[in-house]
Amino acid sequence: MDNKDKKYWLTKIKNDSDEKILQDILMSEDSQDVFSDVYDIHLAAKELKDWKEFDKISAWKNISENAFGRRLSVIRYLSAAVLVLIIGFTMFFINSKESYSAGDVEKHFVLVDGSDIVLYPHSKLIVSNDFNEHLRKVELEGDGYFNISKNINKPFVIEMNQANIKVLGTVFYVDQMEKGVKVDLLKGKVEIENDNEEKTIITDEETAFITEKVEVEKLDDSKLPVSNDLFLNDISIKAAVNKLNDIYGKKIIILKDTENDFWDKPIHMTVRNSSIREFINGLELVFNVKIVNSKGRFTVSSLKMR
Repeated sequence: MDNKDKKYWLTKIKNDSDEKILQDILMSEDSQDVFSDVYDIHLAAKELKDWKEFDKISAWKNISENAFGRRLSVIRYLSAAVLVLIIGFTMFFINSKESYSAGDVEKHFVLVDGSDIVLYPHSKLIVSNDFNEHLRKVELEGDGYFNISKNINKPFVIEMNQANIKVLGTVFYVDQMEKGVKVDLLKGKVEIENDNEEKTIITDEETAFITEKVEVEKLDDSKLPVSNDLFLNDISIKAAVNKLNDIYGKKIIILKDTENDFWDKPIHMTVRNSSIREFINGLELVFNVKIVNSKGRFTVSSLKMR
Protein backbone atom coordinates (compact mmCIF):
# COMPACT_ATOMS: atom_id res chain seq x y z
CA MET A 1 0.00 0.00 0.00
CA ASP A 2 1.54 3.34 -1.03
CA ASN A 3 1.33 6.62 0.85
CA LYS A 4 -1.58 7.82 -1.25
CA ASP A 5 -3.65 4.76 -0.28
CA LYS A 6 -2.66 5.13 3.37
CA LYS A 7 -3.75 8.75 3.38
CA TYR A 8 -7.10 7.84 1.79
CA TRP A 9 -7.91 5.13 4.34
CA LEU A 10 -6.77 7.19 7.33
CA THR A 11 -8.96 10.10 6.19
CA LYS A 12 -11.91 7.73 5.67
CA ILE A 13 -11.47 6.16 9.11
CA LYS A 14 -11.19 9.57 10.74
CA ASN A 15 -14.30 10.84 8.96
CA ASP A 16 -16.33 7.71 9.62
CA SER A 17 -15.27 7.29 13.26
CA ASP A 18 -16.42 8.92 16.46
CA GLU A 19 -13.23 10.44 17.83
CA LYS A 20 -14.73 10.71 21.32
CA ILE A 21 -15.12 6.92 21.40
CA LEU A 22 -11.56 6.43 20.14
CA GLN A 23 -10.25 8.79 22.83
CA ASP A 24 -12.13 6.88 25.53
CA ILE A 25 -10.56 3.65 24.31
CA LEU A 26 -7.09 5.17 24.45
CA MET A 27 -7.68 6.56 27.95
CA SER A 28 -8.57 3.11 29.26
CA GLU A 29 -6.16 0.94 27.30
CA ASP A 30 -2.53 1.26 26.34
CA SER A 31 -2.10 1.95 22.61
CA GLN A 32 0.28 -0.95 22.13
CA ASP A 33 -2.23 -3.34 23.74
CA VAL A 34 -4.86 -2.14 21.29
CA PHE A 35 -2.52 -2.85 18.41
CA SER A 36 -1.81 -6.33 19.82
CA ASP A 37 -5.54 -7.03 19.99
CA VAL A 38 -5.88 -6.10 16.34
CA TYR A 39 -3.04 -8.43 15.50
CA ASP A 40 -4.76 -11.27 17.38
CA ILE A 41 -7.82 -10.72 15.20
CA HIS A 42 -5.51 -10.96 12.19
CA LEU A 43 -4.37 -14.39 13.39
CA ALA A 44 -8.00 -15.54 13.56
CA ALA A 45 -8.32 -14.68 9.85
CA LYS A 46 -5.41 -16.96 8.92
CA GLU A 47 -7.16 -18.08 5.74
CA LEU A 48 -6.42 -14.73 4.10
CA LYS A 49 -4.40 -15.25 0.94
CA ASP A 50 -0.88 -13.80 0.62
CA TRP A 51 -0.93 -12.43 4.19
CA LYS A 52 2.66 -12.63 5.44
CA GLU A 53 3.71 -13.25 9.03
CA PHE A 54 5.02 -10.25 10.93
CA ASP A 55 6.27 -9.43 14.42
CA LYS A 56 3.53 -7.41 16.10
CA ILE A 57 5.94 -5.71 18.55
CA SER A 58 8.32 -4.66 15.78
CA ALA A 59 5.42 -3.63 13.57
CA TRP A 60 4.01 -1.46 16.34
CA LYS A 61 7.43 0.09 16.91
CA ASN A 62 7.78 0.90 13.20
CA ILE A 63 4.32 2.45 13.08
CA SER A 64 4.85 4.53 16.20
CA GLU A 65 8.38 5.73 15.29
CA ASN A 66 8.54 5.92 11.52
CA ALA A 67 5.42 5.19 9.49
CA PHE A 68 3.47 8.41 9.89
CA GLY A 69 5.92 10.70 11.71
CA ARG A 70 6.20 11.82 15.30
CA ARG A 71 3.71 14.63 14.83
CA LEU A 72 0.70 12.31 14.39
CA SER A 73 -1.77 12.29 17.26
CA VAL A 74 -2.58 9.25 19.38
CA ILE A 75 -5.90 9.06 17.54
CA ARG A 76 -4.07 8.46 14.28
CA TYR A 77 -2.03 5.65 15.81
CA LEU A 78 -5.26 3.94 16.70
CA SER A 79 -6.54 4.66 13.20
CA ALA A 80 -3.55 2.75 11.81
CA ALA A 81 -4.47 -0.23 13.97
CA VAL A 82 -8.11 0.03 12.86
CA LEU A 83 -6.85 0.14 9.26
CA VAL A 84 -5.16 -3.21 9.76
CA LEU A 85 -8.45 -4.58 11.07
CA ILE A 86 -10.48 -3.19 8.14
CA ILE A 87 -8.06 -4.50 5.50
CA GLY A 88 -7.90 -7.88 7.21
CA PHE A 89 -11.63 -8.39 7.34
CA THR A 90 -12.07 -6.98 3.82
CA MET A 91 -9.60 -9.55 2.51
CA PHE A 92 -11.33 -12.25 4.51
CA PHE A 93 -14.74 -11.54 3.01
CA ILE A 94 -13.34 -11.11 -0.51
CA ASN A 95 -11.78 -14.55 -0.28
CA SER A 96 -14.85 -16.20 1.21
CA LYS A 97 -17.49 -17.93 -0.88
CA GLU A 98 -21.25 -17.99 -0.54
CA SER A 99 -23.09 -21.29 -0.75
CA TYR A 100 -26.72 -22.39 -1.00
CA SER A 101 -27.86 -25.86 0.03
CA ALA A 102 -31.14 -27.72 -0.34
CA GLY A 103 -32.05 -30.24 2.33
CA ASP A 104 -34.94 -32.66 1.87
CA VAL A 105 -36.94 -30.11 -0.14
CA GLU A 106 -36.06 -27.87 -3.07
CA LYS A 107 -34.69 -24.40 -2.36
CA HIS A 108 -35.47 -21.27 -4.38
CA PHE A 109 -33.17 -18.25 -4.47
CA VAL A 110 -32.04 -15.33 -6.65
CA LEU A 111 -28.41 -14.30 -7.14
CA VAL A 112 -27.24 -10.68 -7.14
CA ASP A 113 -27.32 -10.56 -10.97
CA GLY A 114 -31.03 -11.48 -10.96
CA SER A 115 -30.53 -15.11 -12.00
CA ASP A 116 -33.26 -17.33 -10.57
CA ILE A 117 -32.27 -20.80 -9.38
CA VAL A 118 -34.07 -23.78 -7.90
CA LEU A 119 -31.87 -26.36 -6.18
CA TYR A 120 -33.39 -29.81 -5.99
CA PRO A 121 -33.15 -31.86 -2.76
CA HIS A 122 -29.64 -32.57 -1.43
CA SER A 123 -27.99 -30.24 -3.96
CA LYS A 124 -25.56 -27.40 -3.35
CA LEU A 125 -24.43 -24.30 -5.24
CA ILE A 126 -21.20 -22.46 -4.40
CA VAL A 127 -20.88 -18.90 -5.69
CA SER A 128 -17.41 -17.54 -6.52
CA ASN A 129 -16.05 -14.66 -4.44
CA ASP A 130 -15.82 -12.36 -7.50
CA PHE A 131 -19.25 -13.28 -8.87
CA ASN A 132 -20.69 -10.69 -11.28
CA GLU A 133 -17.49 -8.66 -11.56
CA HIS A 134 -16.20 -9.99 -14.88
CA LEU A 135 -17.59 -13.51 -14.86
CA ARG A 136 -20.51 -15.21 -13.11
CA LYS A 137 -19.00 -18.49 -11.94
CA VAL A 138 -20.65 -21.07 -9.68
CA GLU A 139 -20.02 -24.68 -8.71
CA LEU A 140 -22.91 -27.13 -8.70
CA GLU A 141 -23.21 -30.32 -6.68
CA GLY A 142 -26.41 -32.14 -7.57
CA ASP A 143 -29.31 -30.93 -9.71
CA GLY A 144 -31.08 -27.67 -10.38
CA TYR A 145 -33.23 -25.41 -12.53
CA PHE A 146 -31.59 -22.24 -13.87
CA ASN A 147 -33.22 -19.12 -15.27
CA ILE A 148 -30.17 -16.99 -16.03
CA SER A 149 -30.29 -13.21 -16.33
CA LYS A 150 -28.91 -12.22 -19.72
CA ASN A 151 -25.60 -10.36 -19.78
CA ILE A 152 -23.44 -10.80 -22.88
CA ASN A 153 -20.48 -9.15 -21.14
CA LYS A 154 -20.52 -11.50 -18.14
CA PRO A 155 -21.02 -15.16 -19.09
CA PHE A 156 -22.56 -17.45 -16.48
CA VAL A 157 -20.39 -20.54 -15.92
CA ILE A 158 -21.47 -23.65 -14.00
CA GLU A 159 -18.61 -25.96 -12.99
CA MET A 160 -19.36 -29.62 -12.23
CA ASN A 161 -17.34 -32.79 -11.76
CA GLN A 162 -17.98 -34.10 -15.26
CA ALA A 163 -18.63 -30.95 -17.31
CA ASN A 164 -18.81 -27.18 -17.43
CA ILE A 165 -21.70 -25.12 -18.81
CA LYS A 166 -21.31 -21.59 -20.17
CA VAL A 167 -24.39 -19.44 -20.79
CA LEU A 168 -25.29 -15.83 -21.50
CA GLY A 169 -28.99 -15.89 -20.69
CA THR A 170 -31.22 -18.95 -20.84
CA VAL A 171 -33.47 -21.45 -19.02
CA PHE A 172 -32.42 -25.05 -18.44
CA TYR A 173 -32.31 -28.03 -16.09
CA VAL A 174 -29.16 -29.82 -14.94
CA ASP A 175 -29.30 -33.45 -13.81
CA GLN A 176 -26.02 -34.95 -12.57
CA MET A 177 -26.10 -38.73 -12.77
CA GLU A 178 -23.55 -41.38 -11.85
CA LYS A 179 -22.53 -41.98 -15.46
CA GLY A 180 -22.78 -38.41 -16.75
CA VAL A 181 -24.71 -35.14 -16.85
CA LYS A 182 -27.98 -34.35 -18.61
CA VAL A 183 -28.83 -30.79 -19.63
CA ASP A 184 -32.38 -29.99 -20.77
CA LEU A 185 -32.43 -26.60 -22.49
CA LEU A 186 -35.83 -24.91 -22.65
CA LYS A 187 -34.72 -21.74 -24.39
CA GLY A 188 -31.53 -19.89 -25.22
CA LYS A 189 -28.11 -21.28 -26.03
CA VAL A 190 -25.41 -22.91 -23.88
CA GLU A 191 -21.90 -24.14 -24.49
CA ILE A 192 -20.98 -27.45 -22.84
CA GLU A 193 -17.43 -28.64 -22.21
CA ASN A 194 -16.78 -32.18 -20.98
CA ASP A 195 -13.73 -33.53 -19.15
CA ASN A 196 -12.00 -34.14 -22.49
CA GLU A 197 -12.29 -30.40 -23.20
CA GLU A 198 -14.64 -31.09 -26.11
CA LYS A 199 -17.09 -28.21 -26.59
CA THR A 200 -20.65 -28.54 -27.87
CA ILE A 201 -23.35 -25.88 -28.30
CA ILE A 202 -27.03 -26.70 -27.80
CA THR A 203 -29.97 -24.41 -28.52
CA ASP A 204 -33.73 -24.13 -27.85
CA GLU A 205 -35.49 -27.36 -26.81
CA GLU A 206 -32.49 -29.67 -27.03
CA THR A 207 -31.11 -32.18 -24.54
CA ALA A 208 -27.44 -32.98 -24.11
CA PHE A 209 -26.08 -36.17 -22.52
CA ILE A 210 -22.53 -35.58 -21.33
CA THR A 211 -20.11 -38.44 -20.67
CA GLU A 212 -16.76 -38.90 -22.38
CA LYS A 213 -18.53 -37.37 -25.36
CA VAL A 214 -21.62 -35.18 -25.79
CA GLU A 215 -24.77 -36.48 -27.46
CA VAL A 216 -27.54 -34.06 -28.44
CA GLU A 217 -31.18 -34.85 -29.20
CA LYS A 218 -34.59 -33.16 -29.30
CA LEU A 219 -35.99 -32.21 -25.89
CA ASP A 220 -38.71 -34.54 -24.59
CA ASP A 221 -40.95 -32.50 -22.25
CA SER A 222 -42.31 -35.67 -20.66
CA LYS A 223 -38.84 -36.49 -19.30
CA LEU A 224 -38.28 -33.14 -17.61
CA PRO A 225 -37.90 -33.15 -13.82
CA VAL A 226 -41.14 -32.84 -11.90
CA SER A 227 -41.51 -29.14 -11.12
CA ASN A 228 -43.69 -27.26 -8.66
CA ASP A 229 -45.31 -24.91 -11.15
CA LEU A 230 -47.31 -22.04 -9.70
CA PHE A 231 -50.78 -21.58 -11.20
CA LEU A 232 -52.00 -18.01 -10.86
CA ASN A 233 -55.66 -17.76 -11.86
CA ASP A 234 -57.83 -14.76 -11.06
CA ILE A 235 -55.71 -13.54 -8.17
CA SER A 236 -54.31 -10.03 -7.83
CA ILE A 237 -50.78 -9.06 -8.75
CA LYS A 238 -50.21 -8.22 -5.08
CA ALA A 239 -51.36 -11.68 -3.96
CA ALA A 240 -49.21 -13.37 -6.62
CA VAL A 241 -46.16 -11.43 -5.43
CA ASN A 242 -46.83 -12.49 -1.83
CA LYS A 243 -47.06 -16.13 -2.91
CA LEU A 244 -43.71 -16.01 -4.68
CA ASN A 245 -41.99 -14.16 -1.84
CA ASP A 246 -43.27 -16.84 0.55
CA ILE A 247 -41.80 -19.58 -1.65
CA TYR A 248 -38.38 -17.88 -1.66
CA GLY A 249 -38.54 -17.18 2.05
CA LYS A 250 -37.85 -13.46 1.74
CA LYS A 251 -38.96 -10.33 -0.06
CA ILE A 252 -37.46 -10.75 -3.53
CA ILE A 253 -40.17 -8.78 -5.36
CA ILE A 254 -41.00 -5.32 -4.01
CA LEU A 255 -44.06 -3.40 -5.22
CA LYS A 256 -43.79 0.39 -5.13
CA ASP A 257 -46.81 2.40 -4.00
CA THR A 258 -48.66 -0.62 -2.63
CA GLU A 259 -51.81 1.42 -2.03
CA ASN A 260 -52.20 1.84 -5.77
CA ASP A 261 -55.29 0.00 -7.09
CA PHE A 262 -53.15 -1.20 -9.99
CA TRP A 263 -51.79 -4.07 -7.87
CA ASP A 264 -55.33 -5.37 -7.36
CA LYS A 265 -55.67 -6.19 -11.05
CA PRO A 266 -56.23 -9.93 -11.68
CA ILE A 267 -53.50 -12.03 -13.24
CA HIS A 268 -53.67 -15.32 -15.17
CA MET A 269 -50.34 -17.08 -15.48
CA THR A 270 -48.54 -20.39 -15.00
CA VAL A 271 -45.09 -19.86 -13.51
CA ARG A 272 -42.74 -22.73 -14.33
CA ASN A 273 -40.94 -24.00 -11.25
CA SER A 274 -42.41 -21.07 -9.30
CA SER A 275 -39.59 -19.06 -10.88
CA ILE A 276 -39.50 -15.38 -10.03
CA ARG A 277 -37.90 -14.55 -13.37
CA GLU A 278 -40.73 -16.35 -15.18
CA PHE A 279 -43.20 -14.23 -13.20
CA ILE A 280 -41.27 -11.01 -13.87
CA ASN A 281 -41.16 -11.82 -17.59
CA GLY A 282 -44.91 -12.41 -17.51
CA LEU A 283 -45.56 -9.05 -15.86
CA GLU A 284 -43.49 -7.29 -18.50
CA LEU A 285 -45.33 -9.15 -21.24
CA VAL A 286 -48.85 -8.34 -20.04
CA PHE A 287 -48.51 -5.07 -18.12
CA ASN A 288 -46.62 -1.86 -18.76
CA VAL A 289 -44.47 -1.95 -15.63
CA LYS A 290 -40.96 -0.82 -14.80
CA ILE A 291 -38.77 -3.47 -13.17
CA VAL A 292 -35.37 -2.72 -11.64
CA ASN A 293 -33.06 -5.47 -10.36
CA SER A 294 -30.75 -4.46 -7.54
CA LYS A 295 -28.59 -7.18 -6.00
CA GLY A 296 -31.13 -9.90 -6.67
CA ARG A 297 -34.23 -7.97 -5.63
CA PHE A 298 -36.81 -6.78 -8.15
CA THR A 299 -38.58 -3.47 -7.58
CA VAL A 300 -41.75 -3.14 -9.69
CA SER A 301 -43.32 0.23 -10.47
CA SER A 302 -46.80 0.49 -11.95
CA LEU A 303 -47.27 2.54 -15.10
CA LYS A 304 -50.24 3.14 -17.34
CA MET A 305 -51.78 -0.04 -18.77
CA ARG A 306 -51.12 -0.77 -22.45
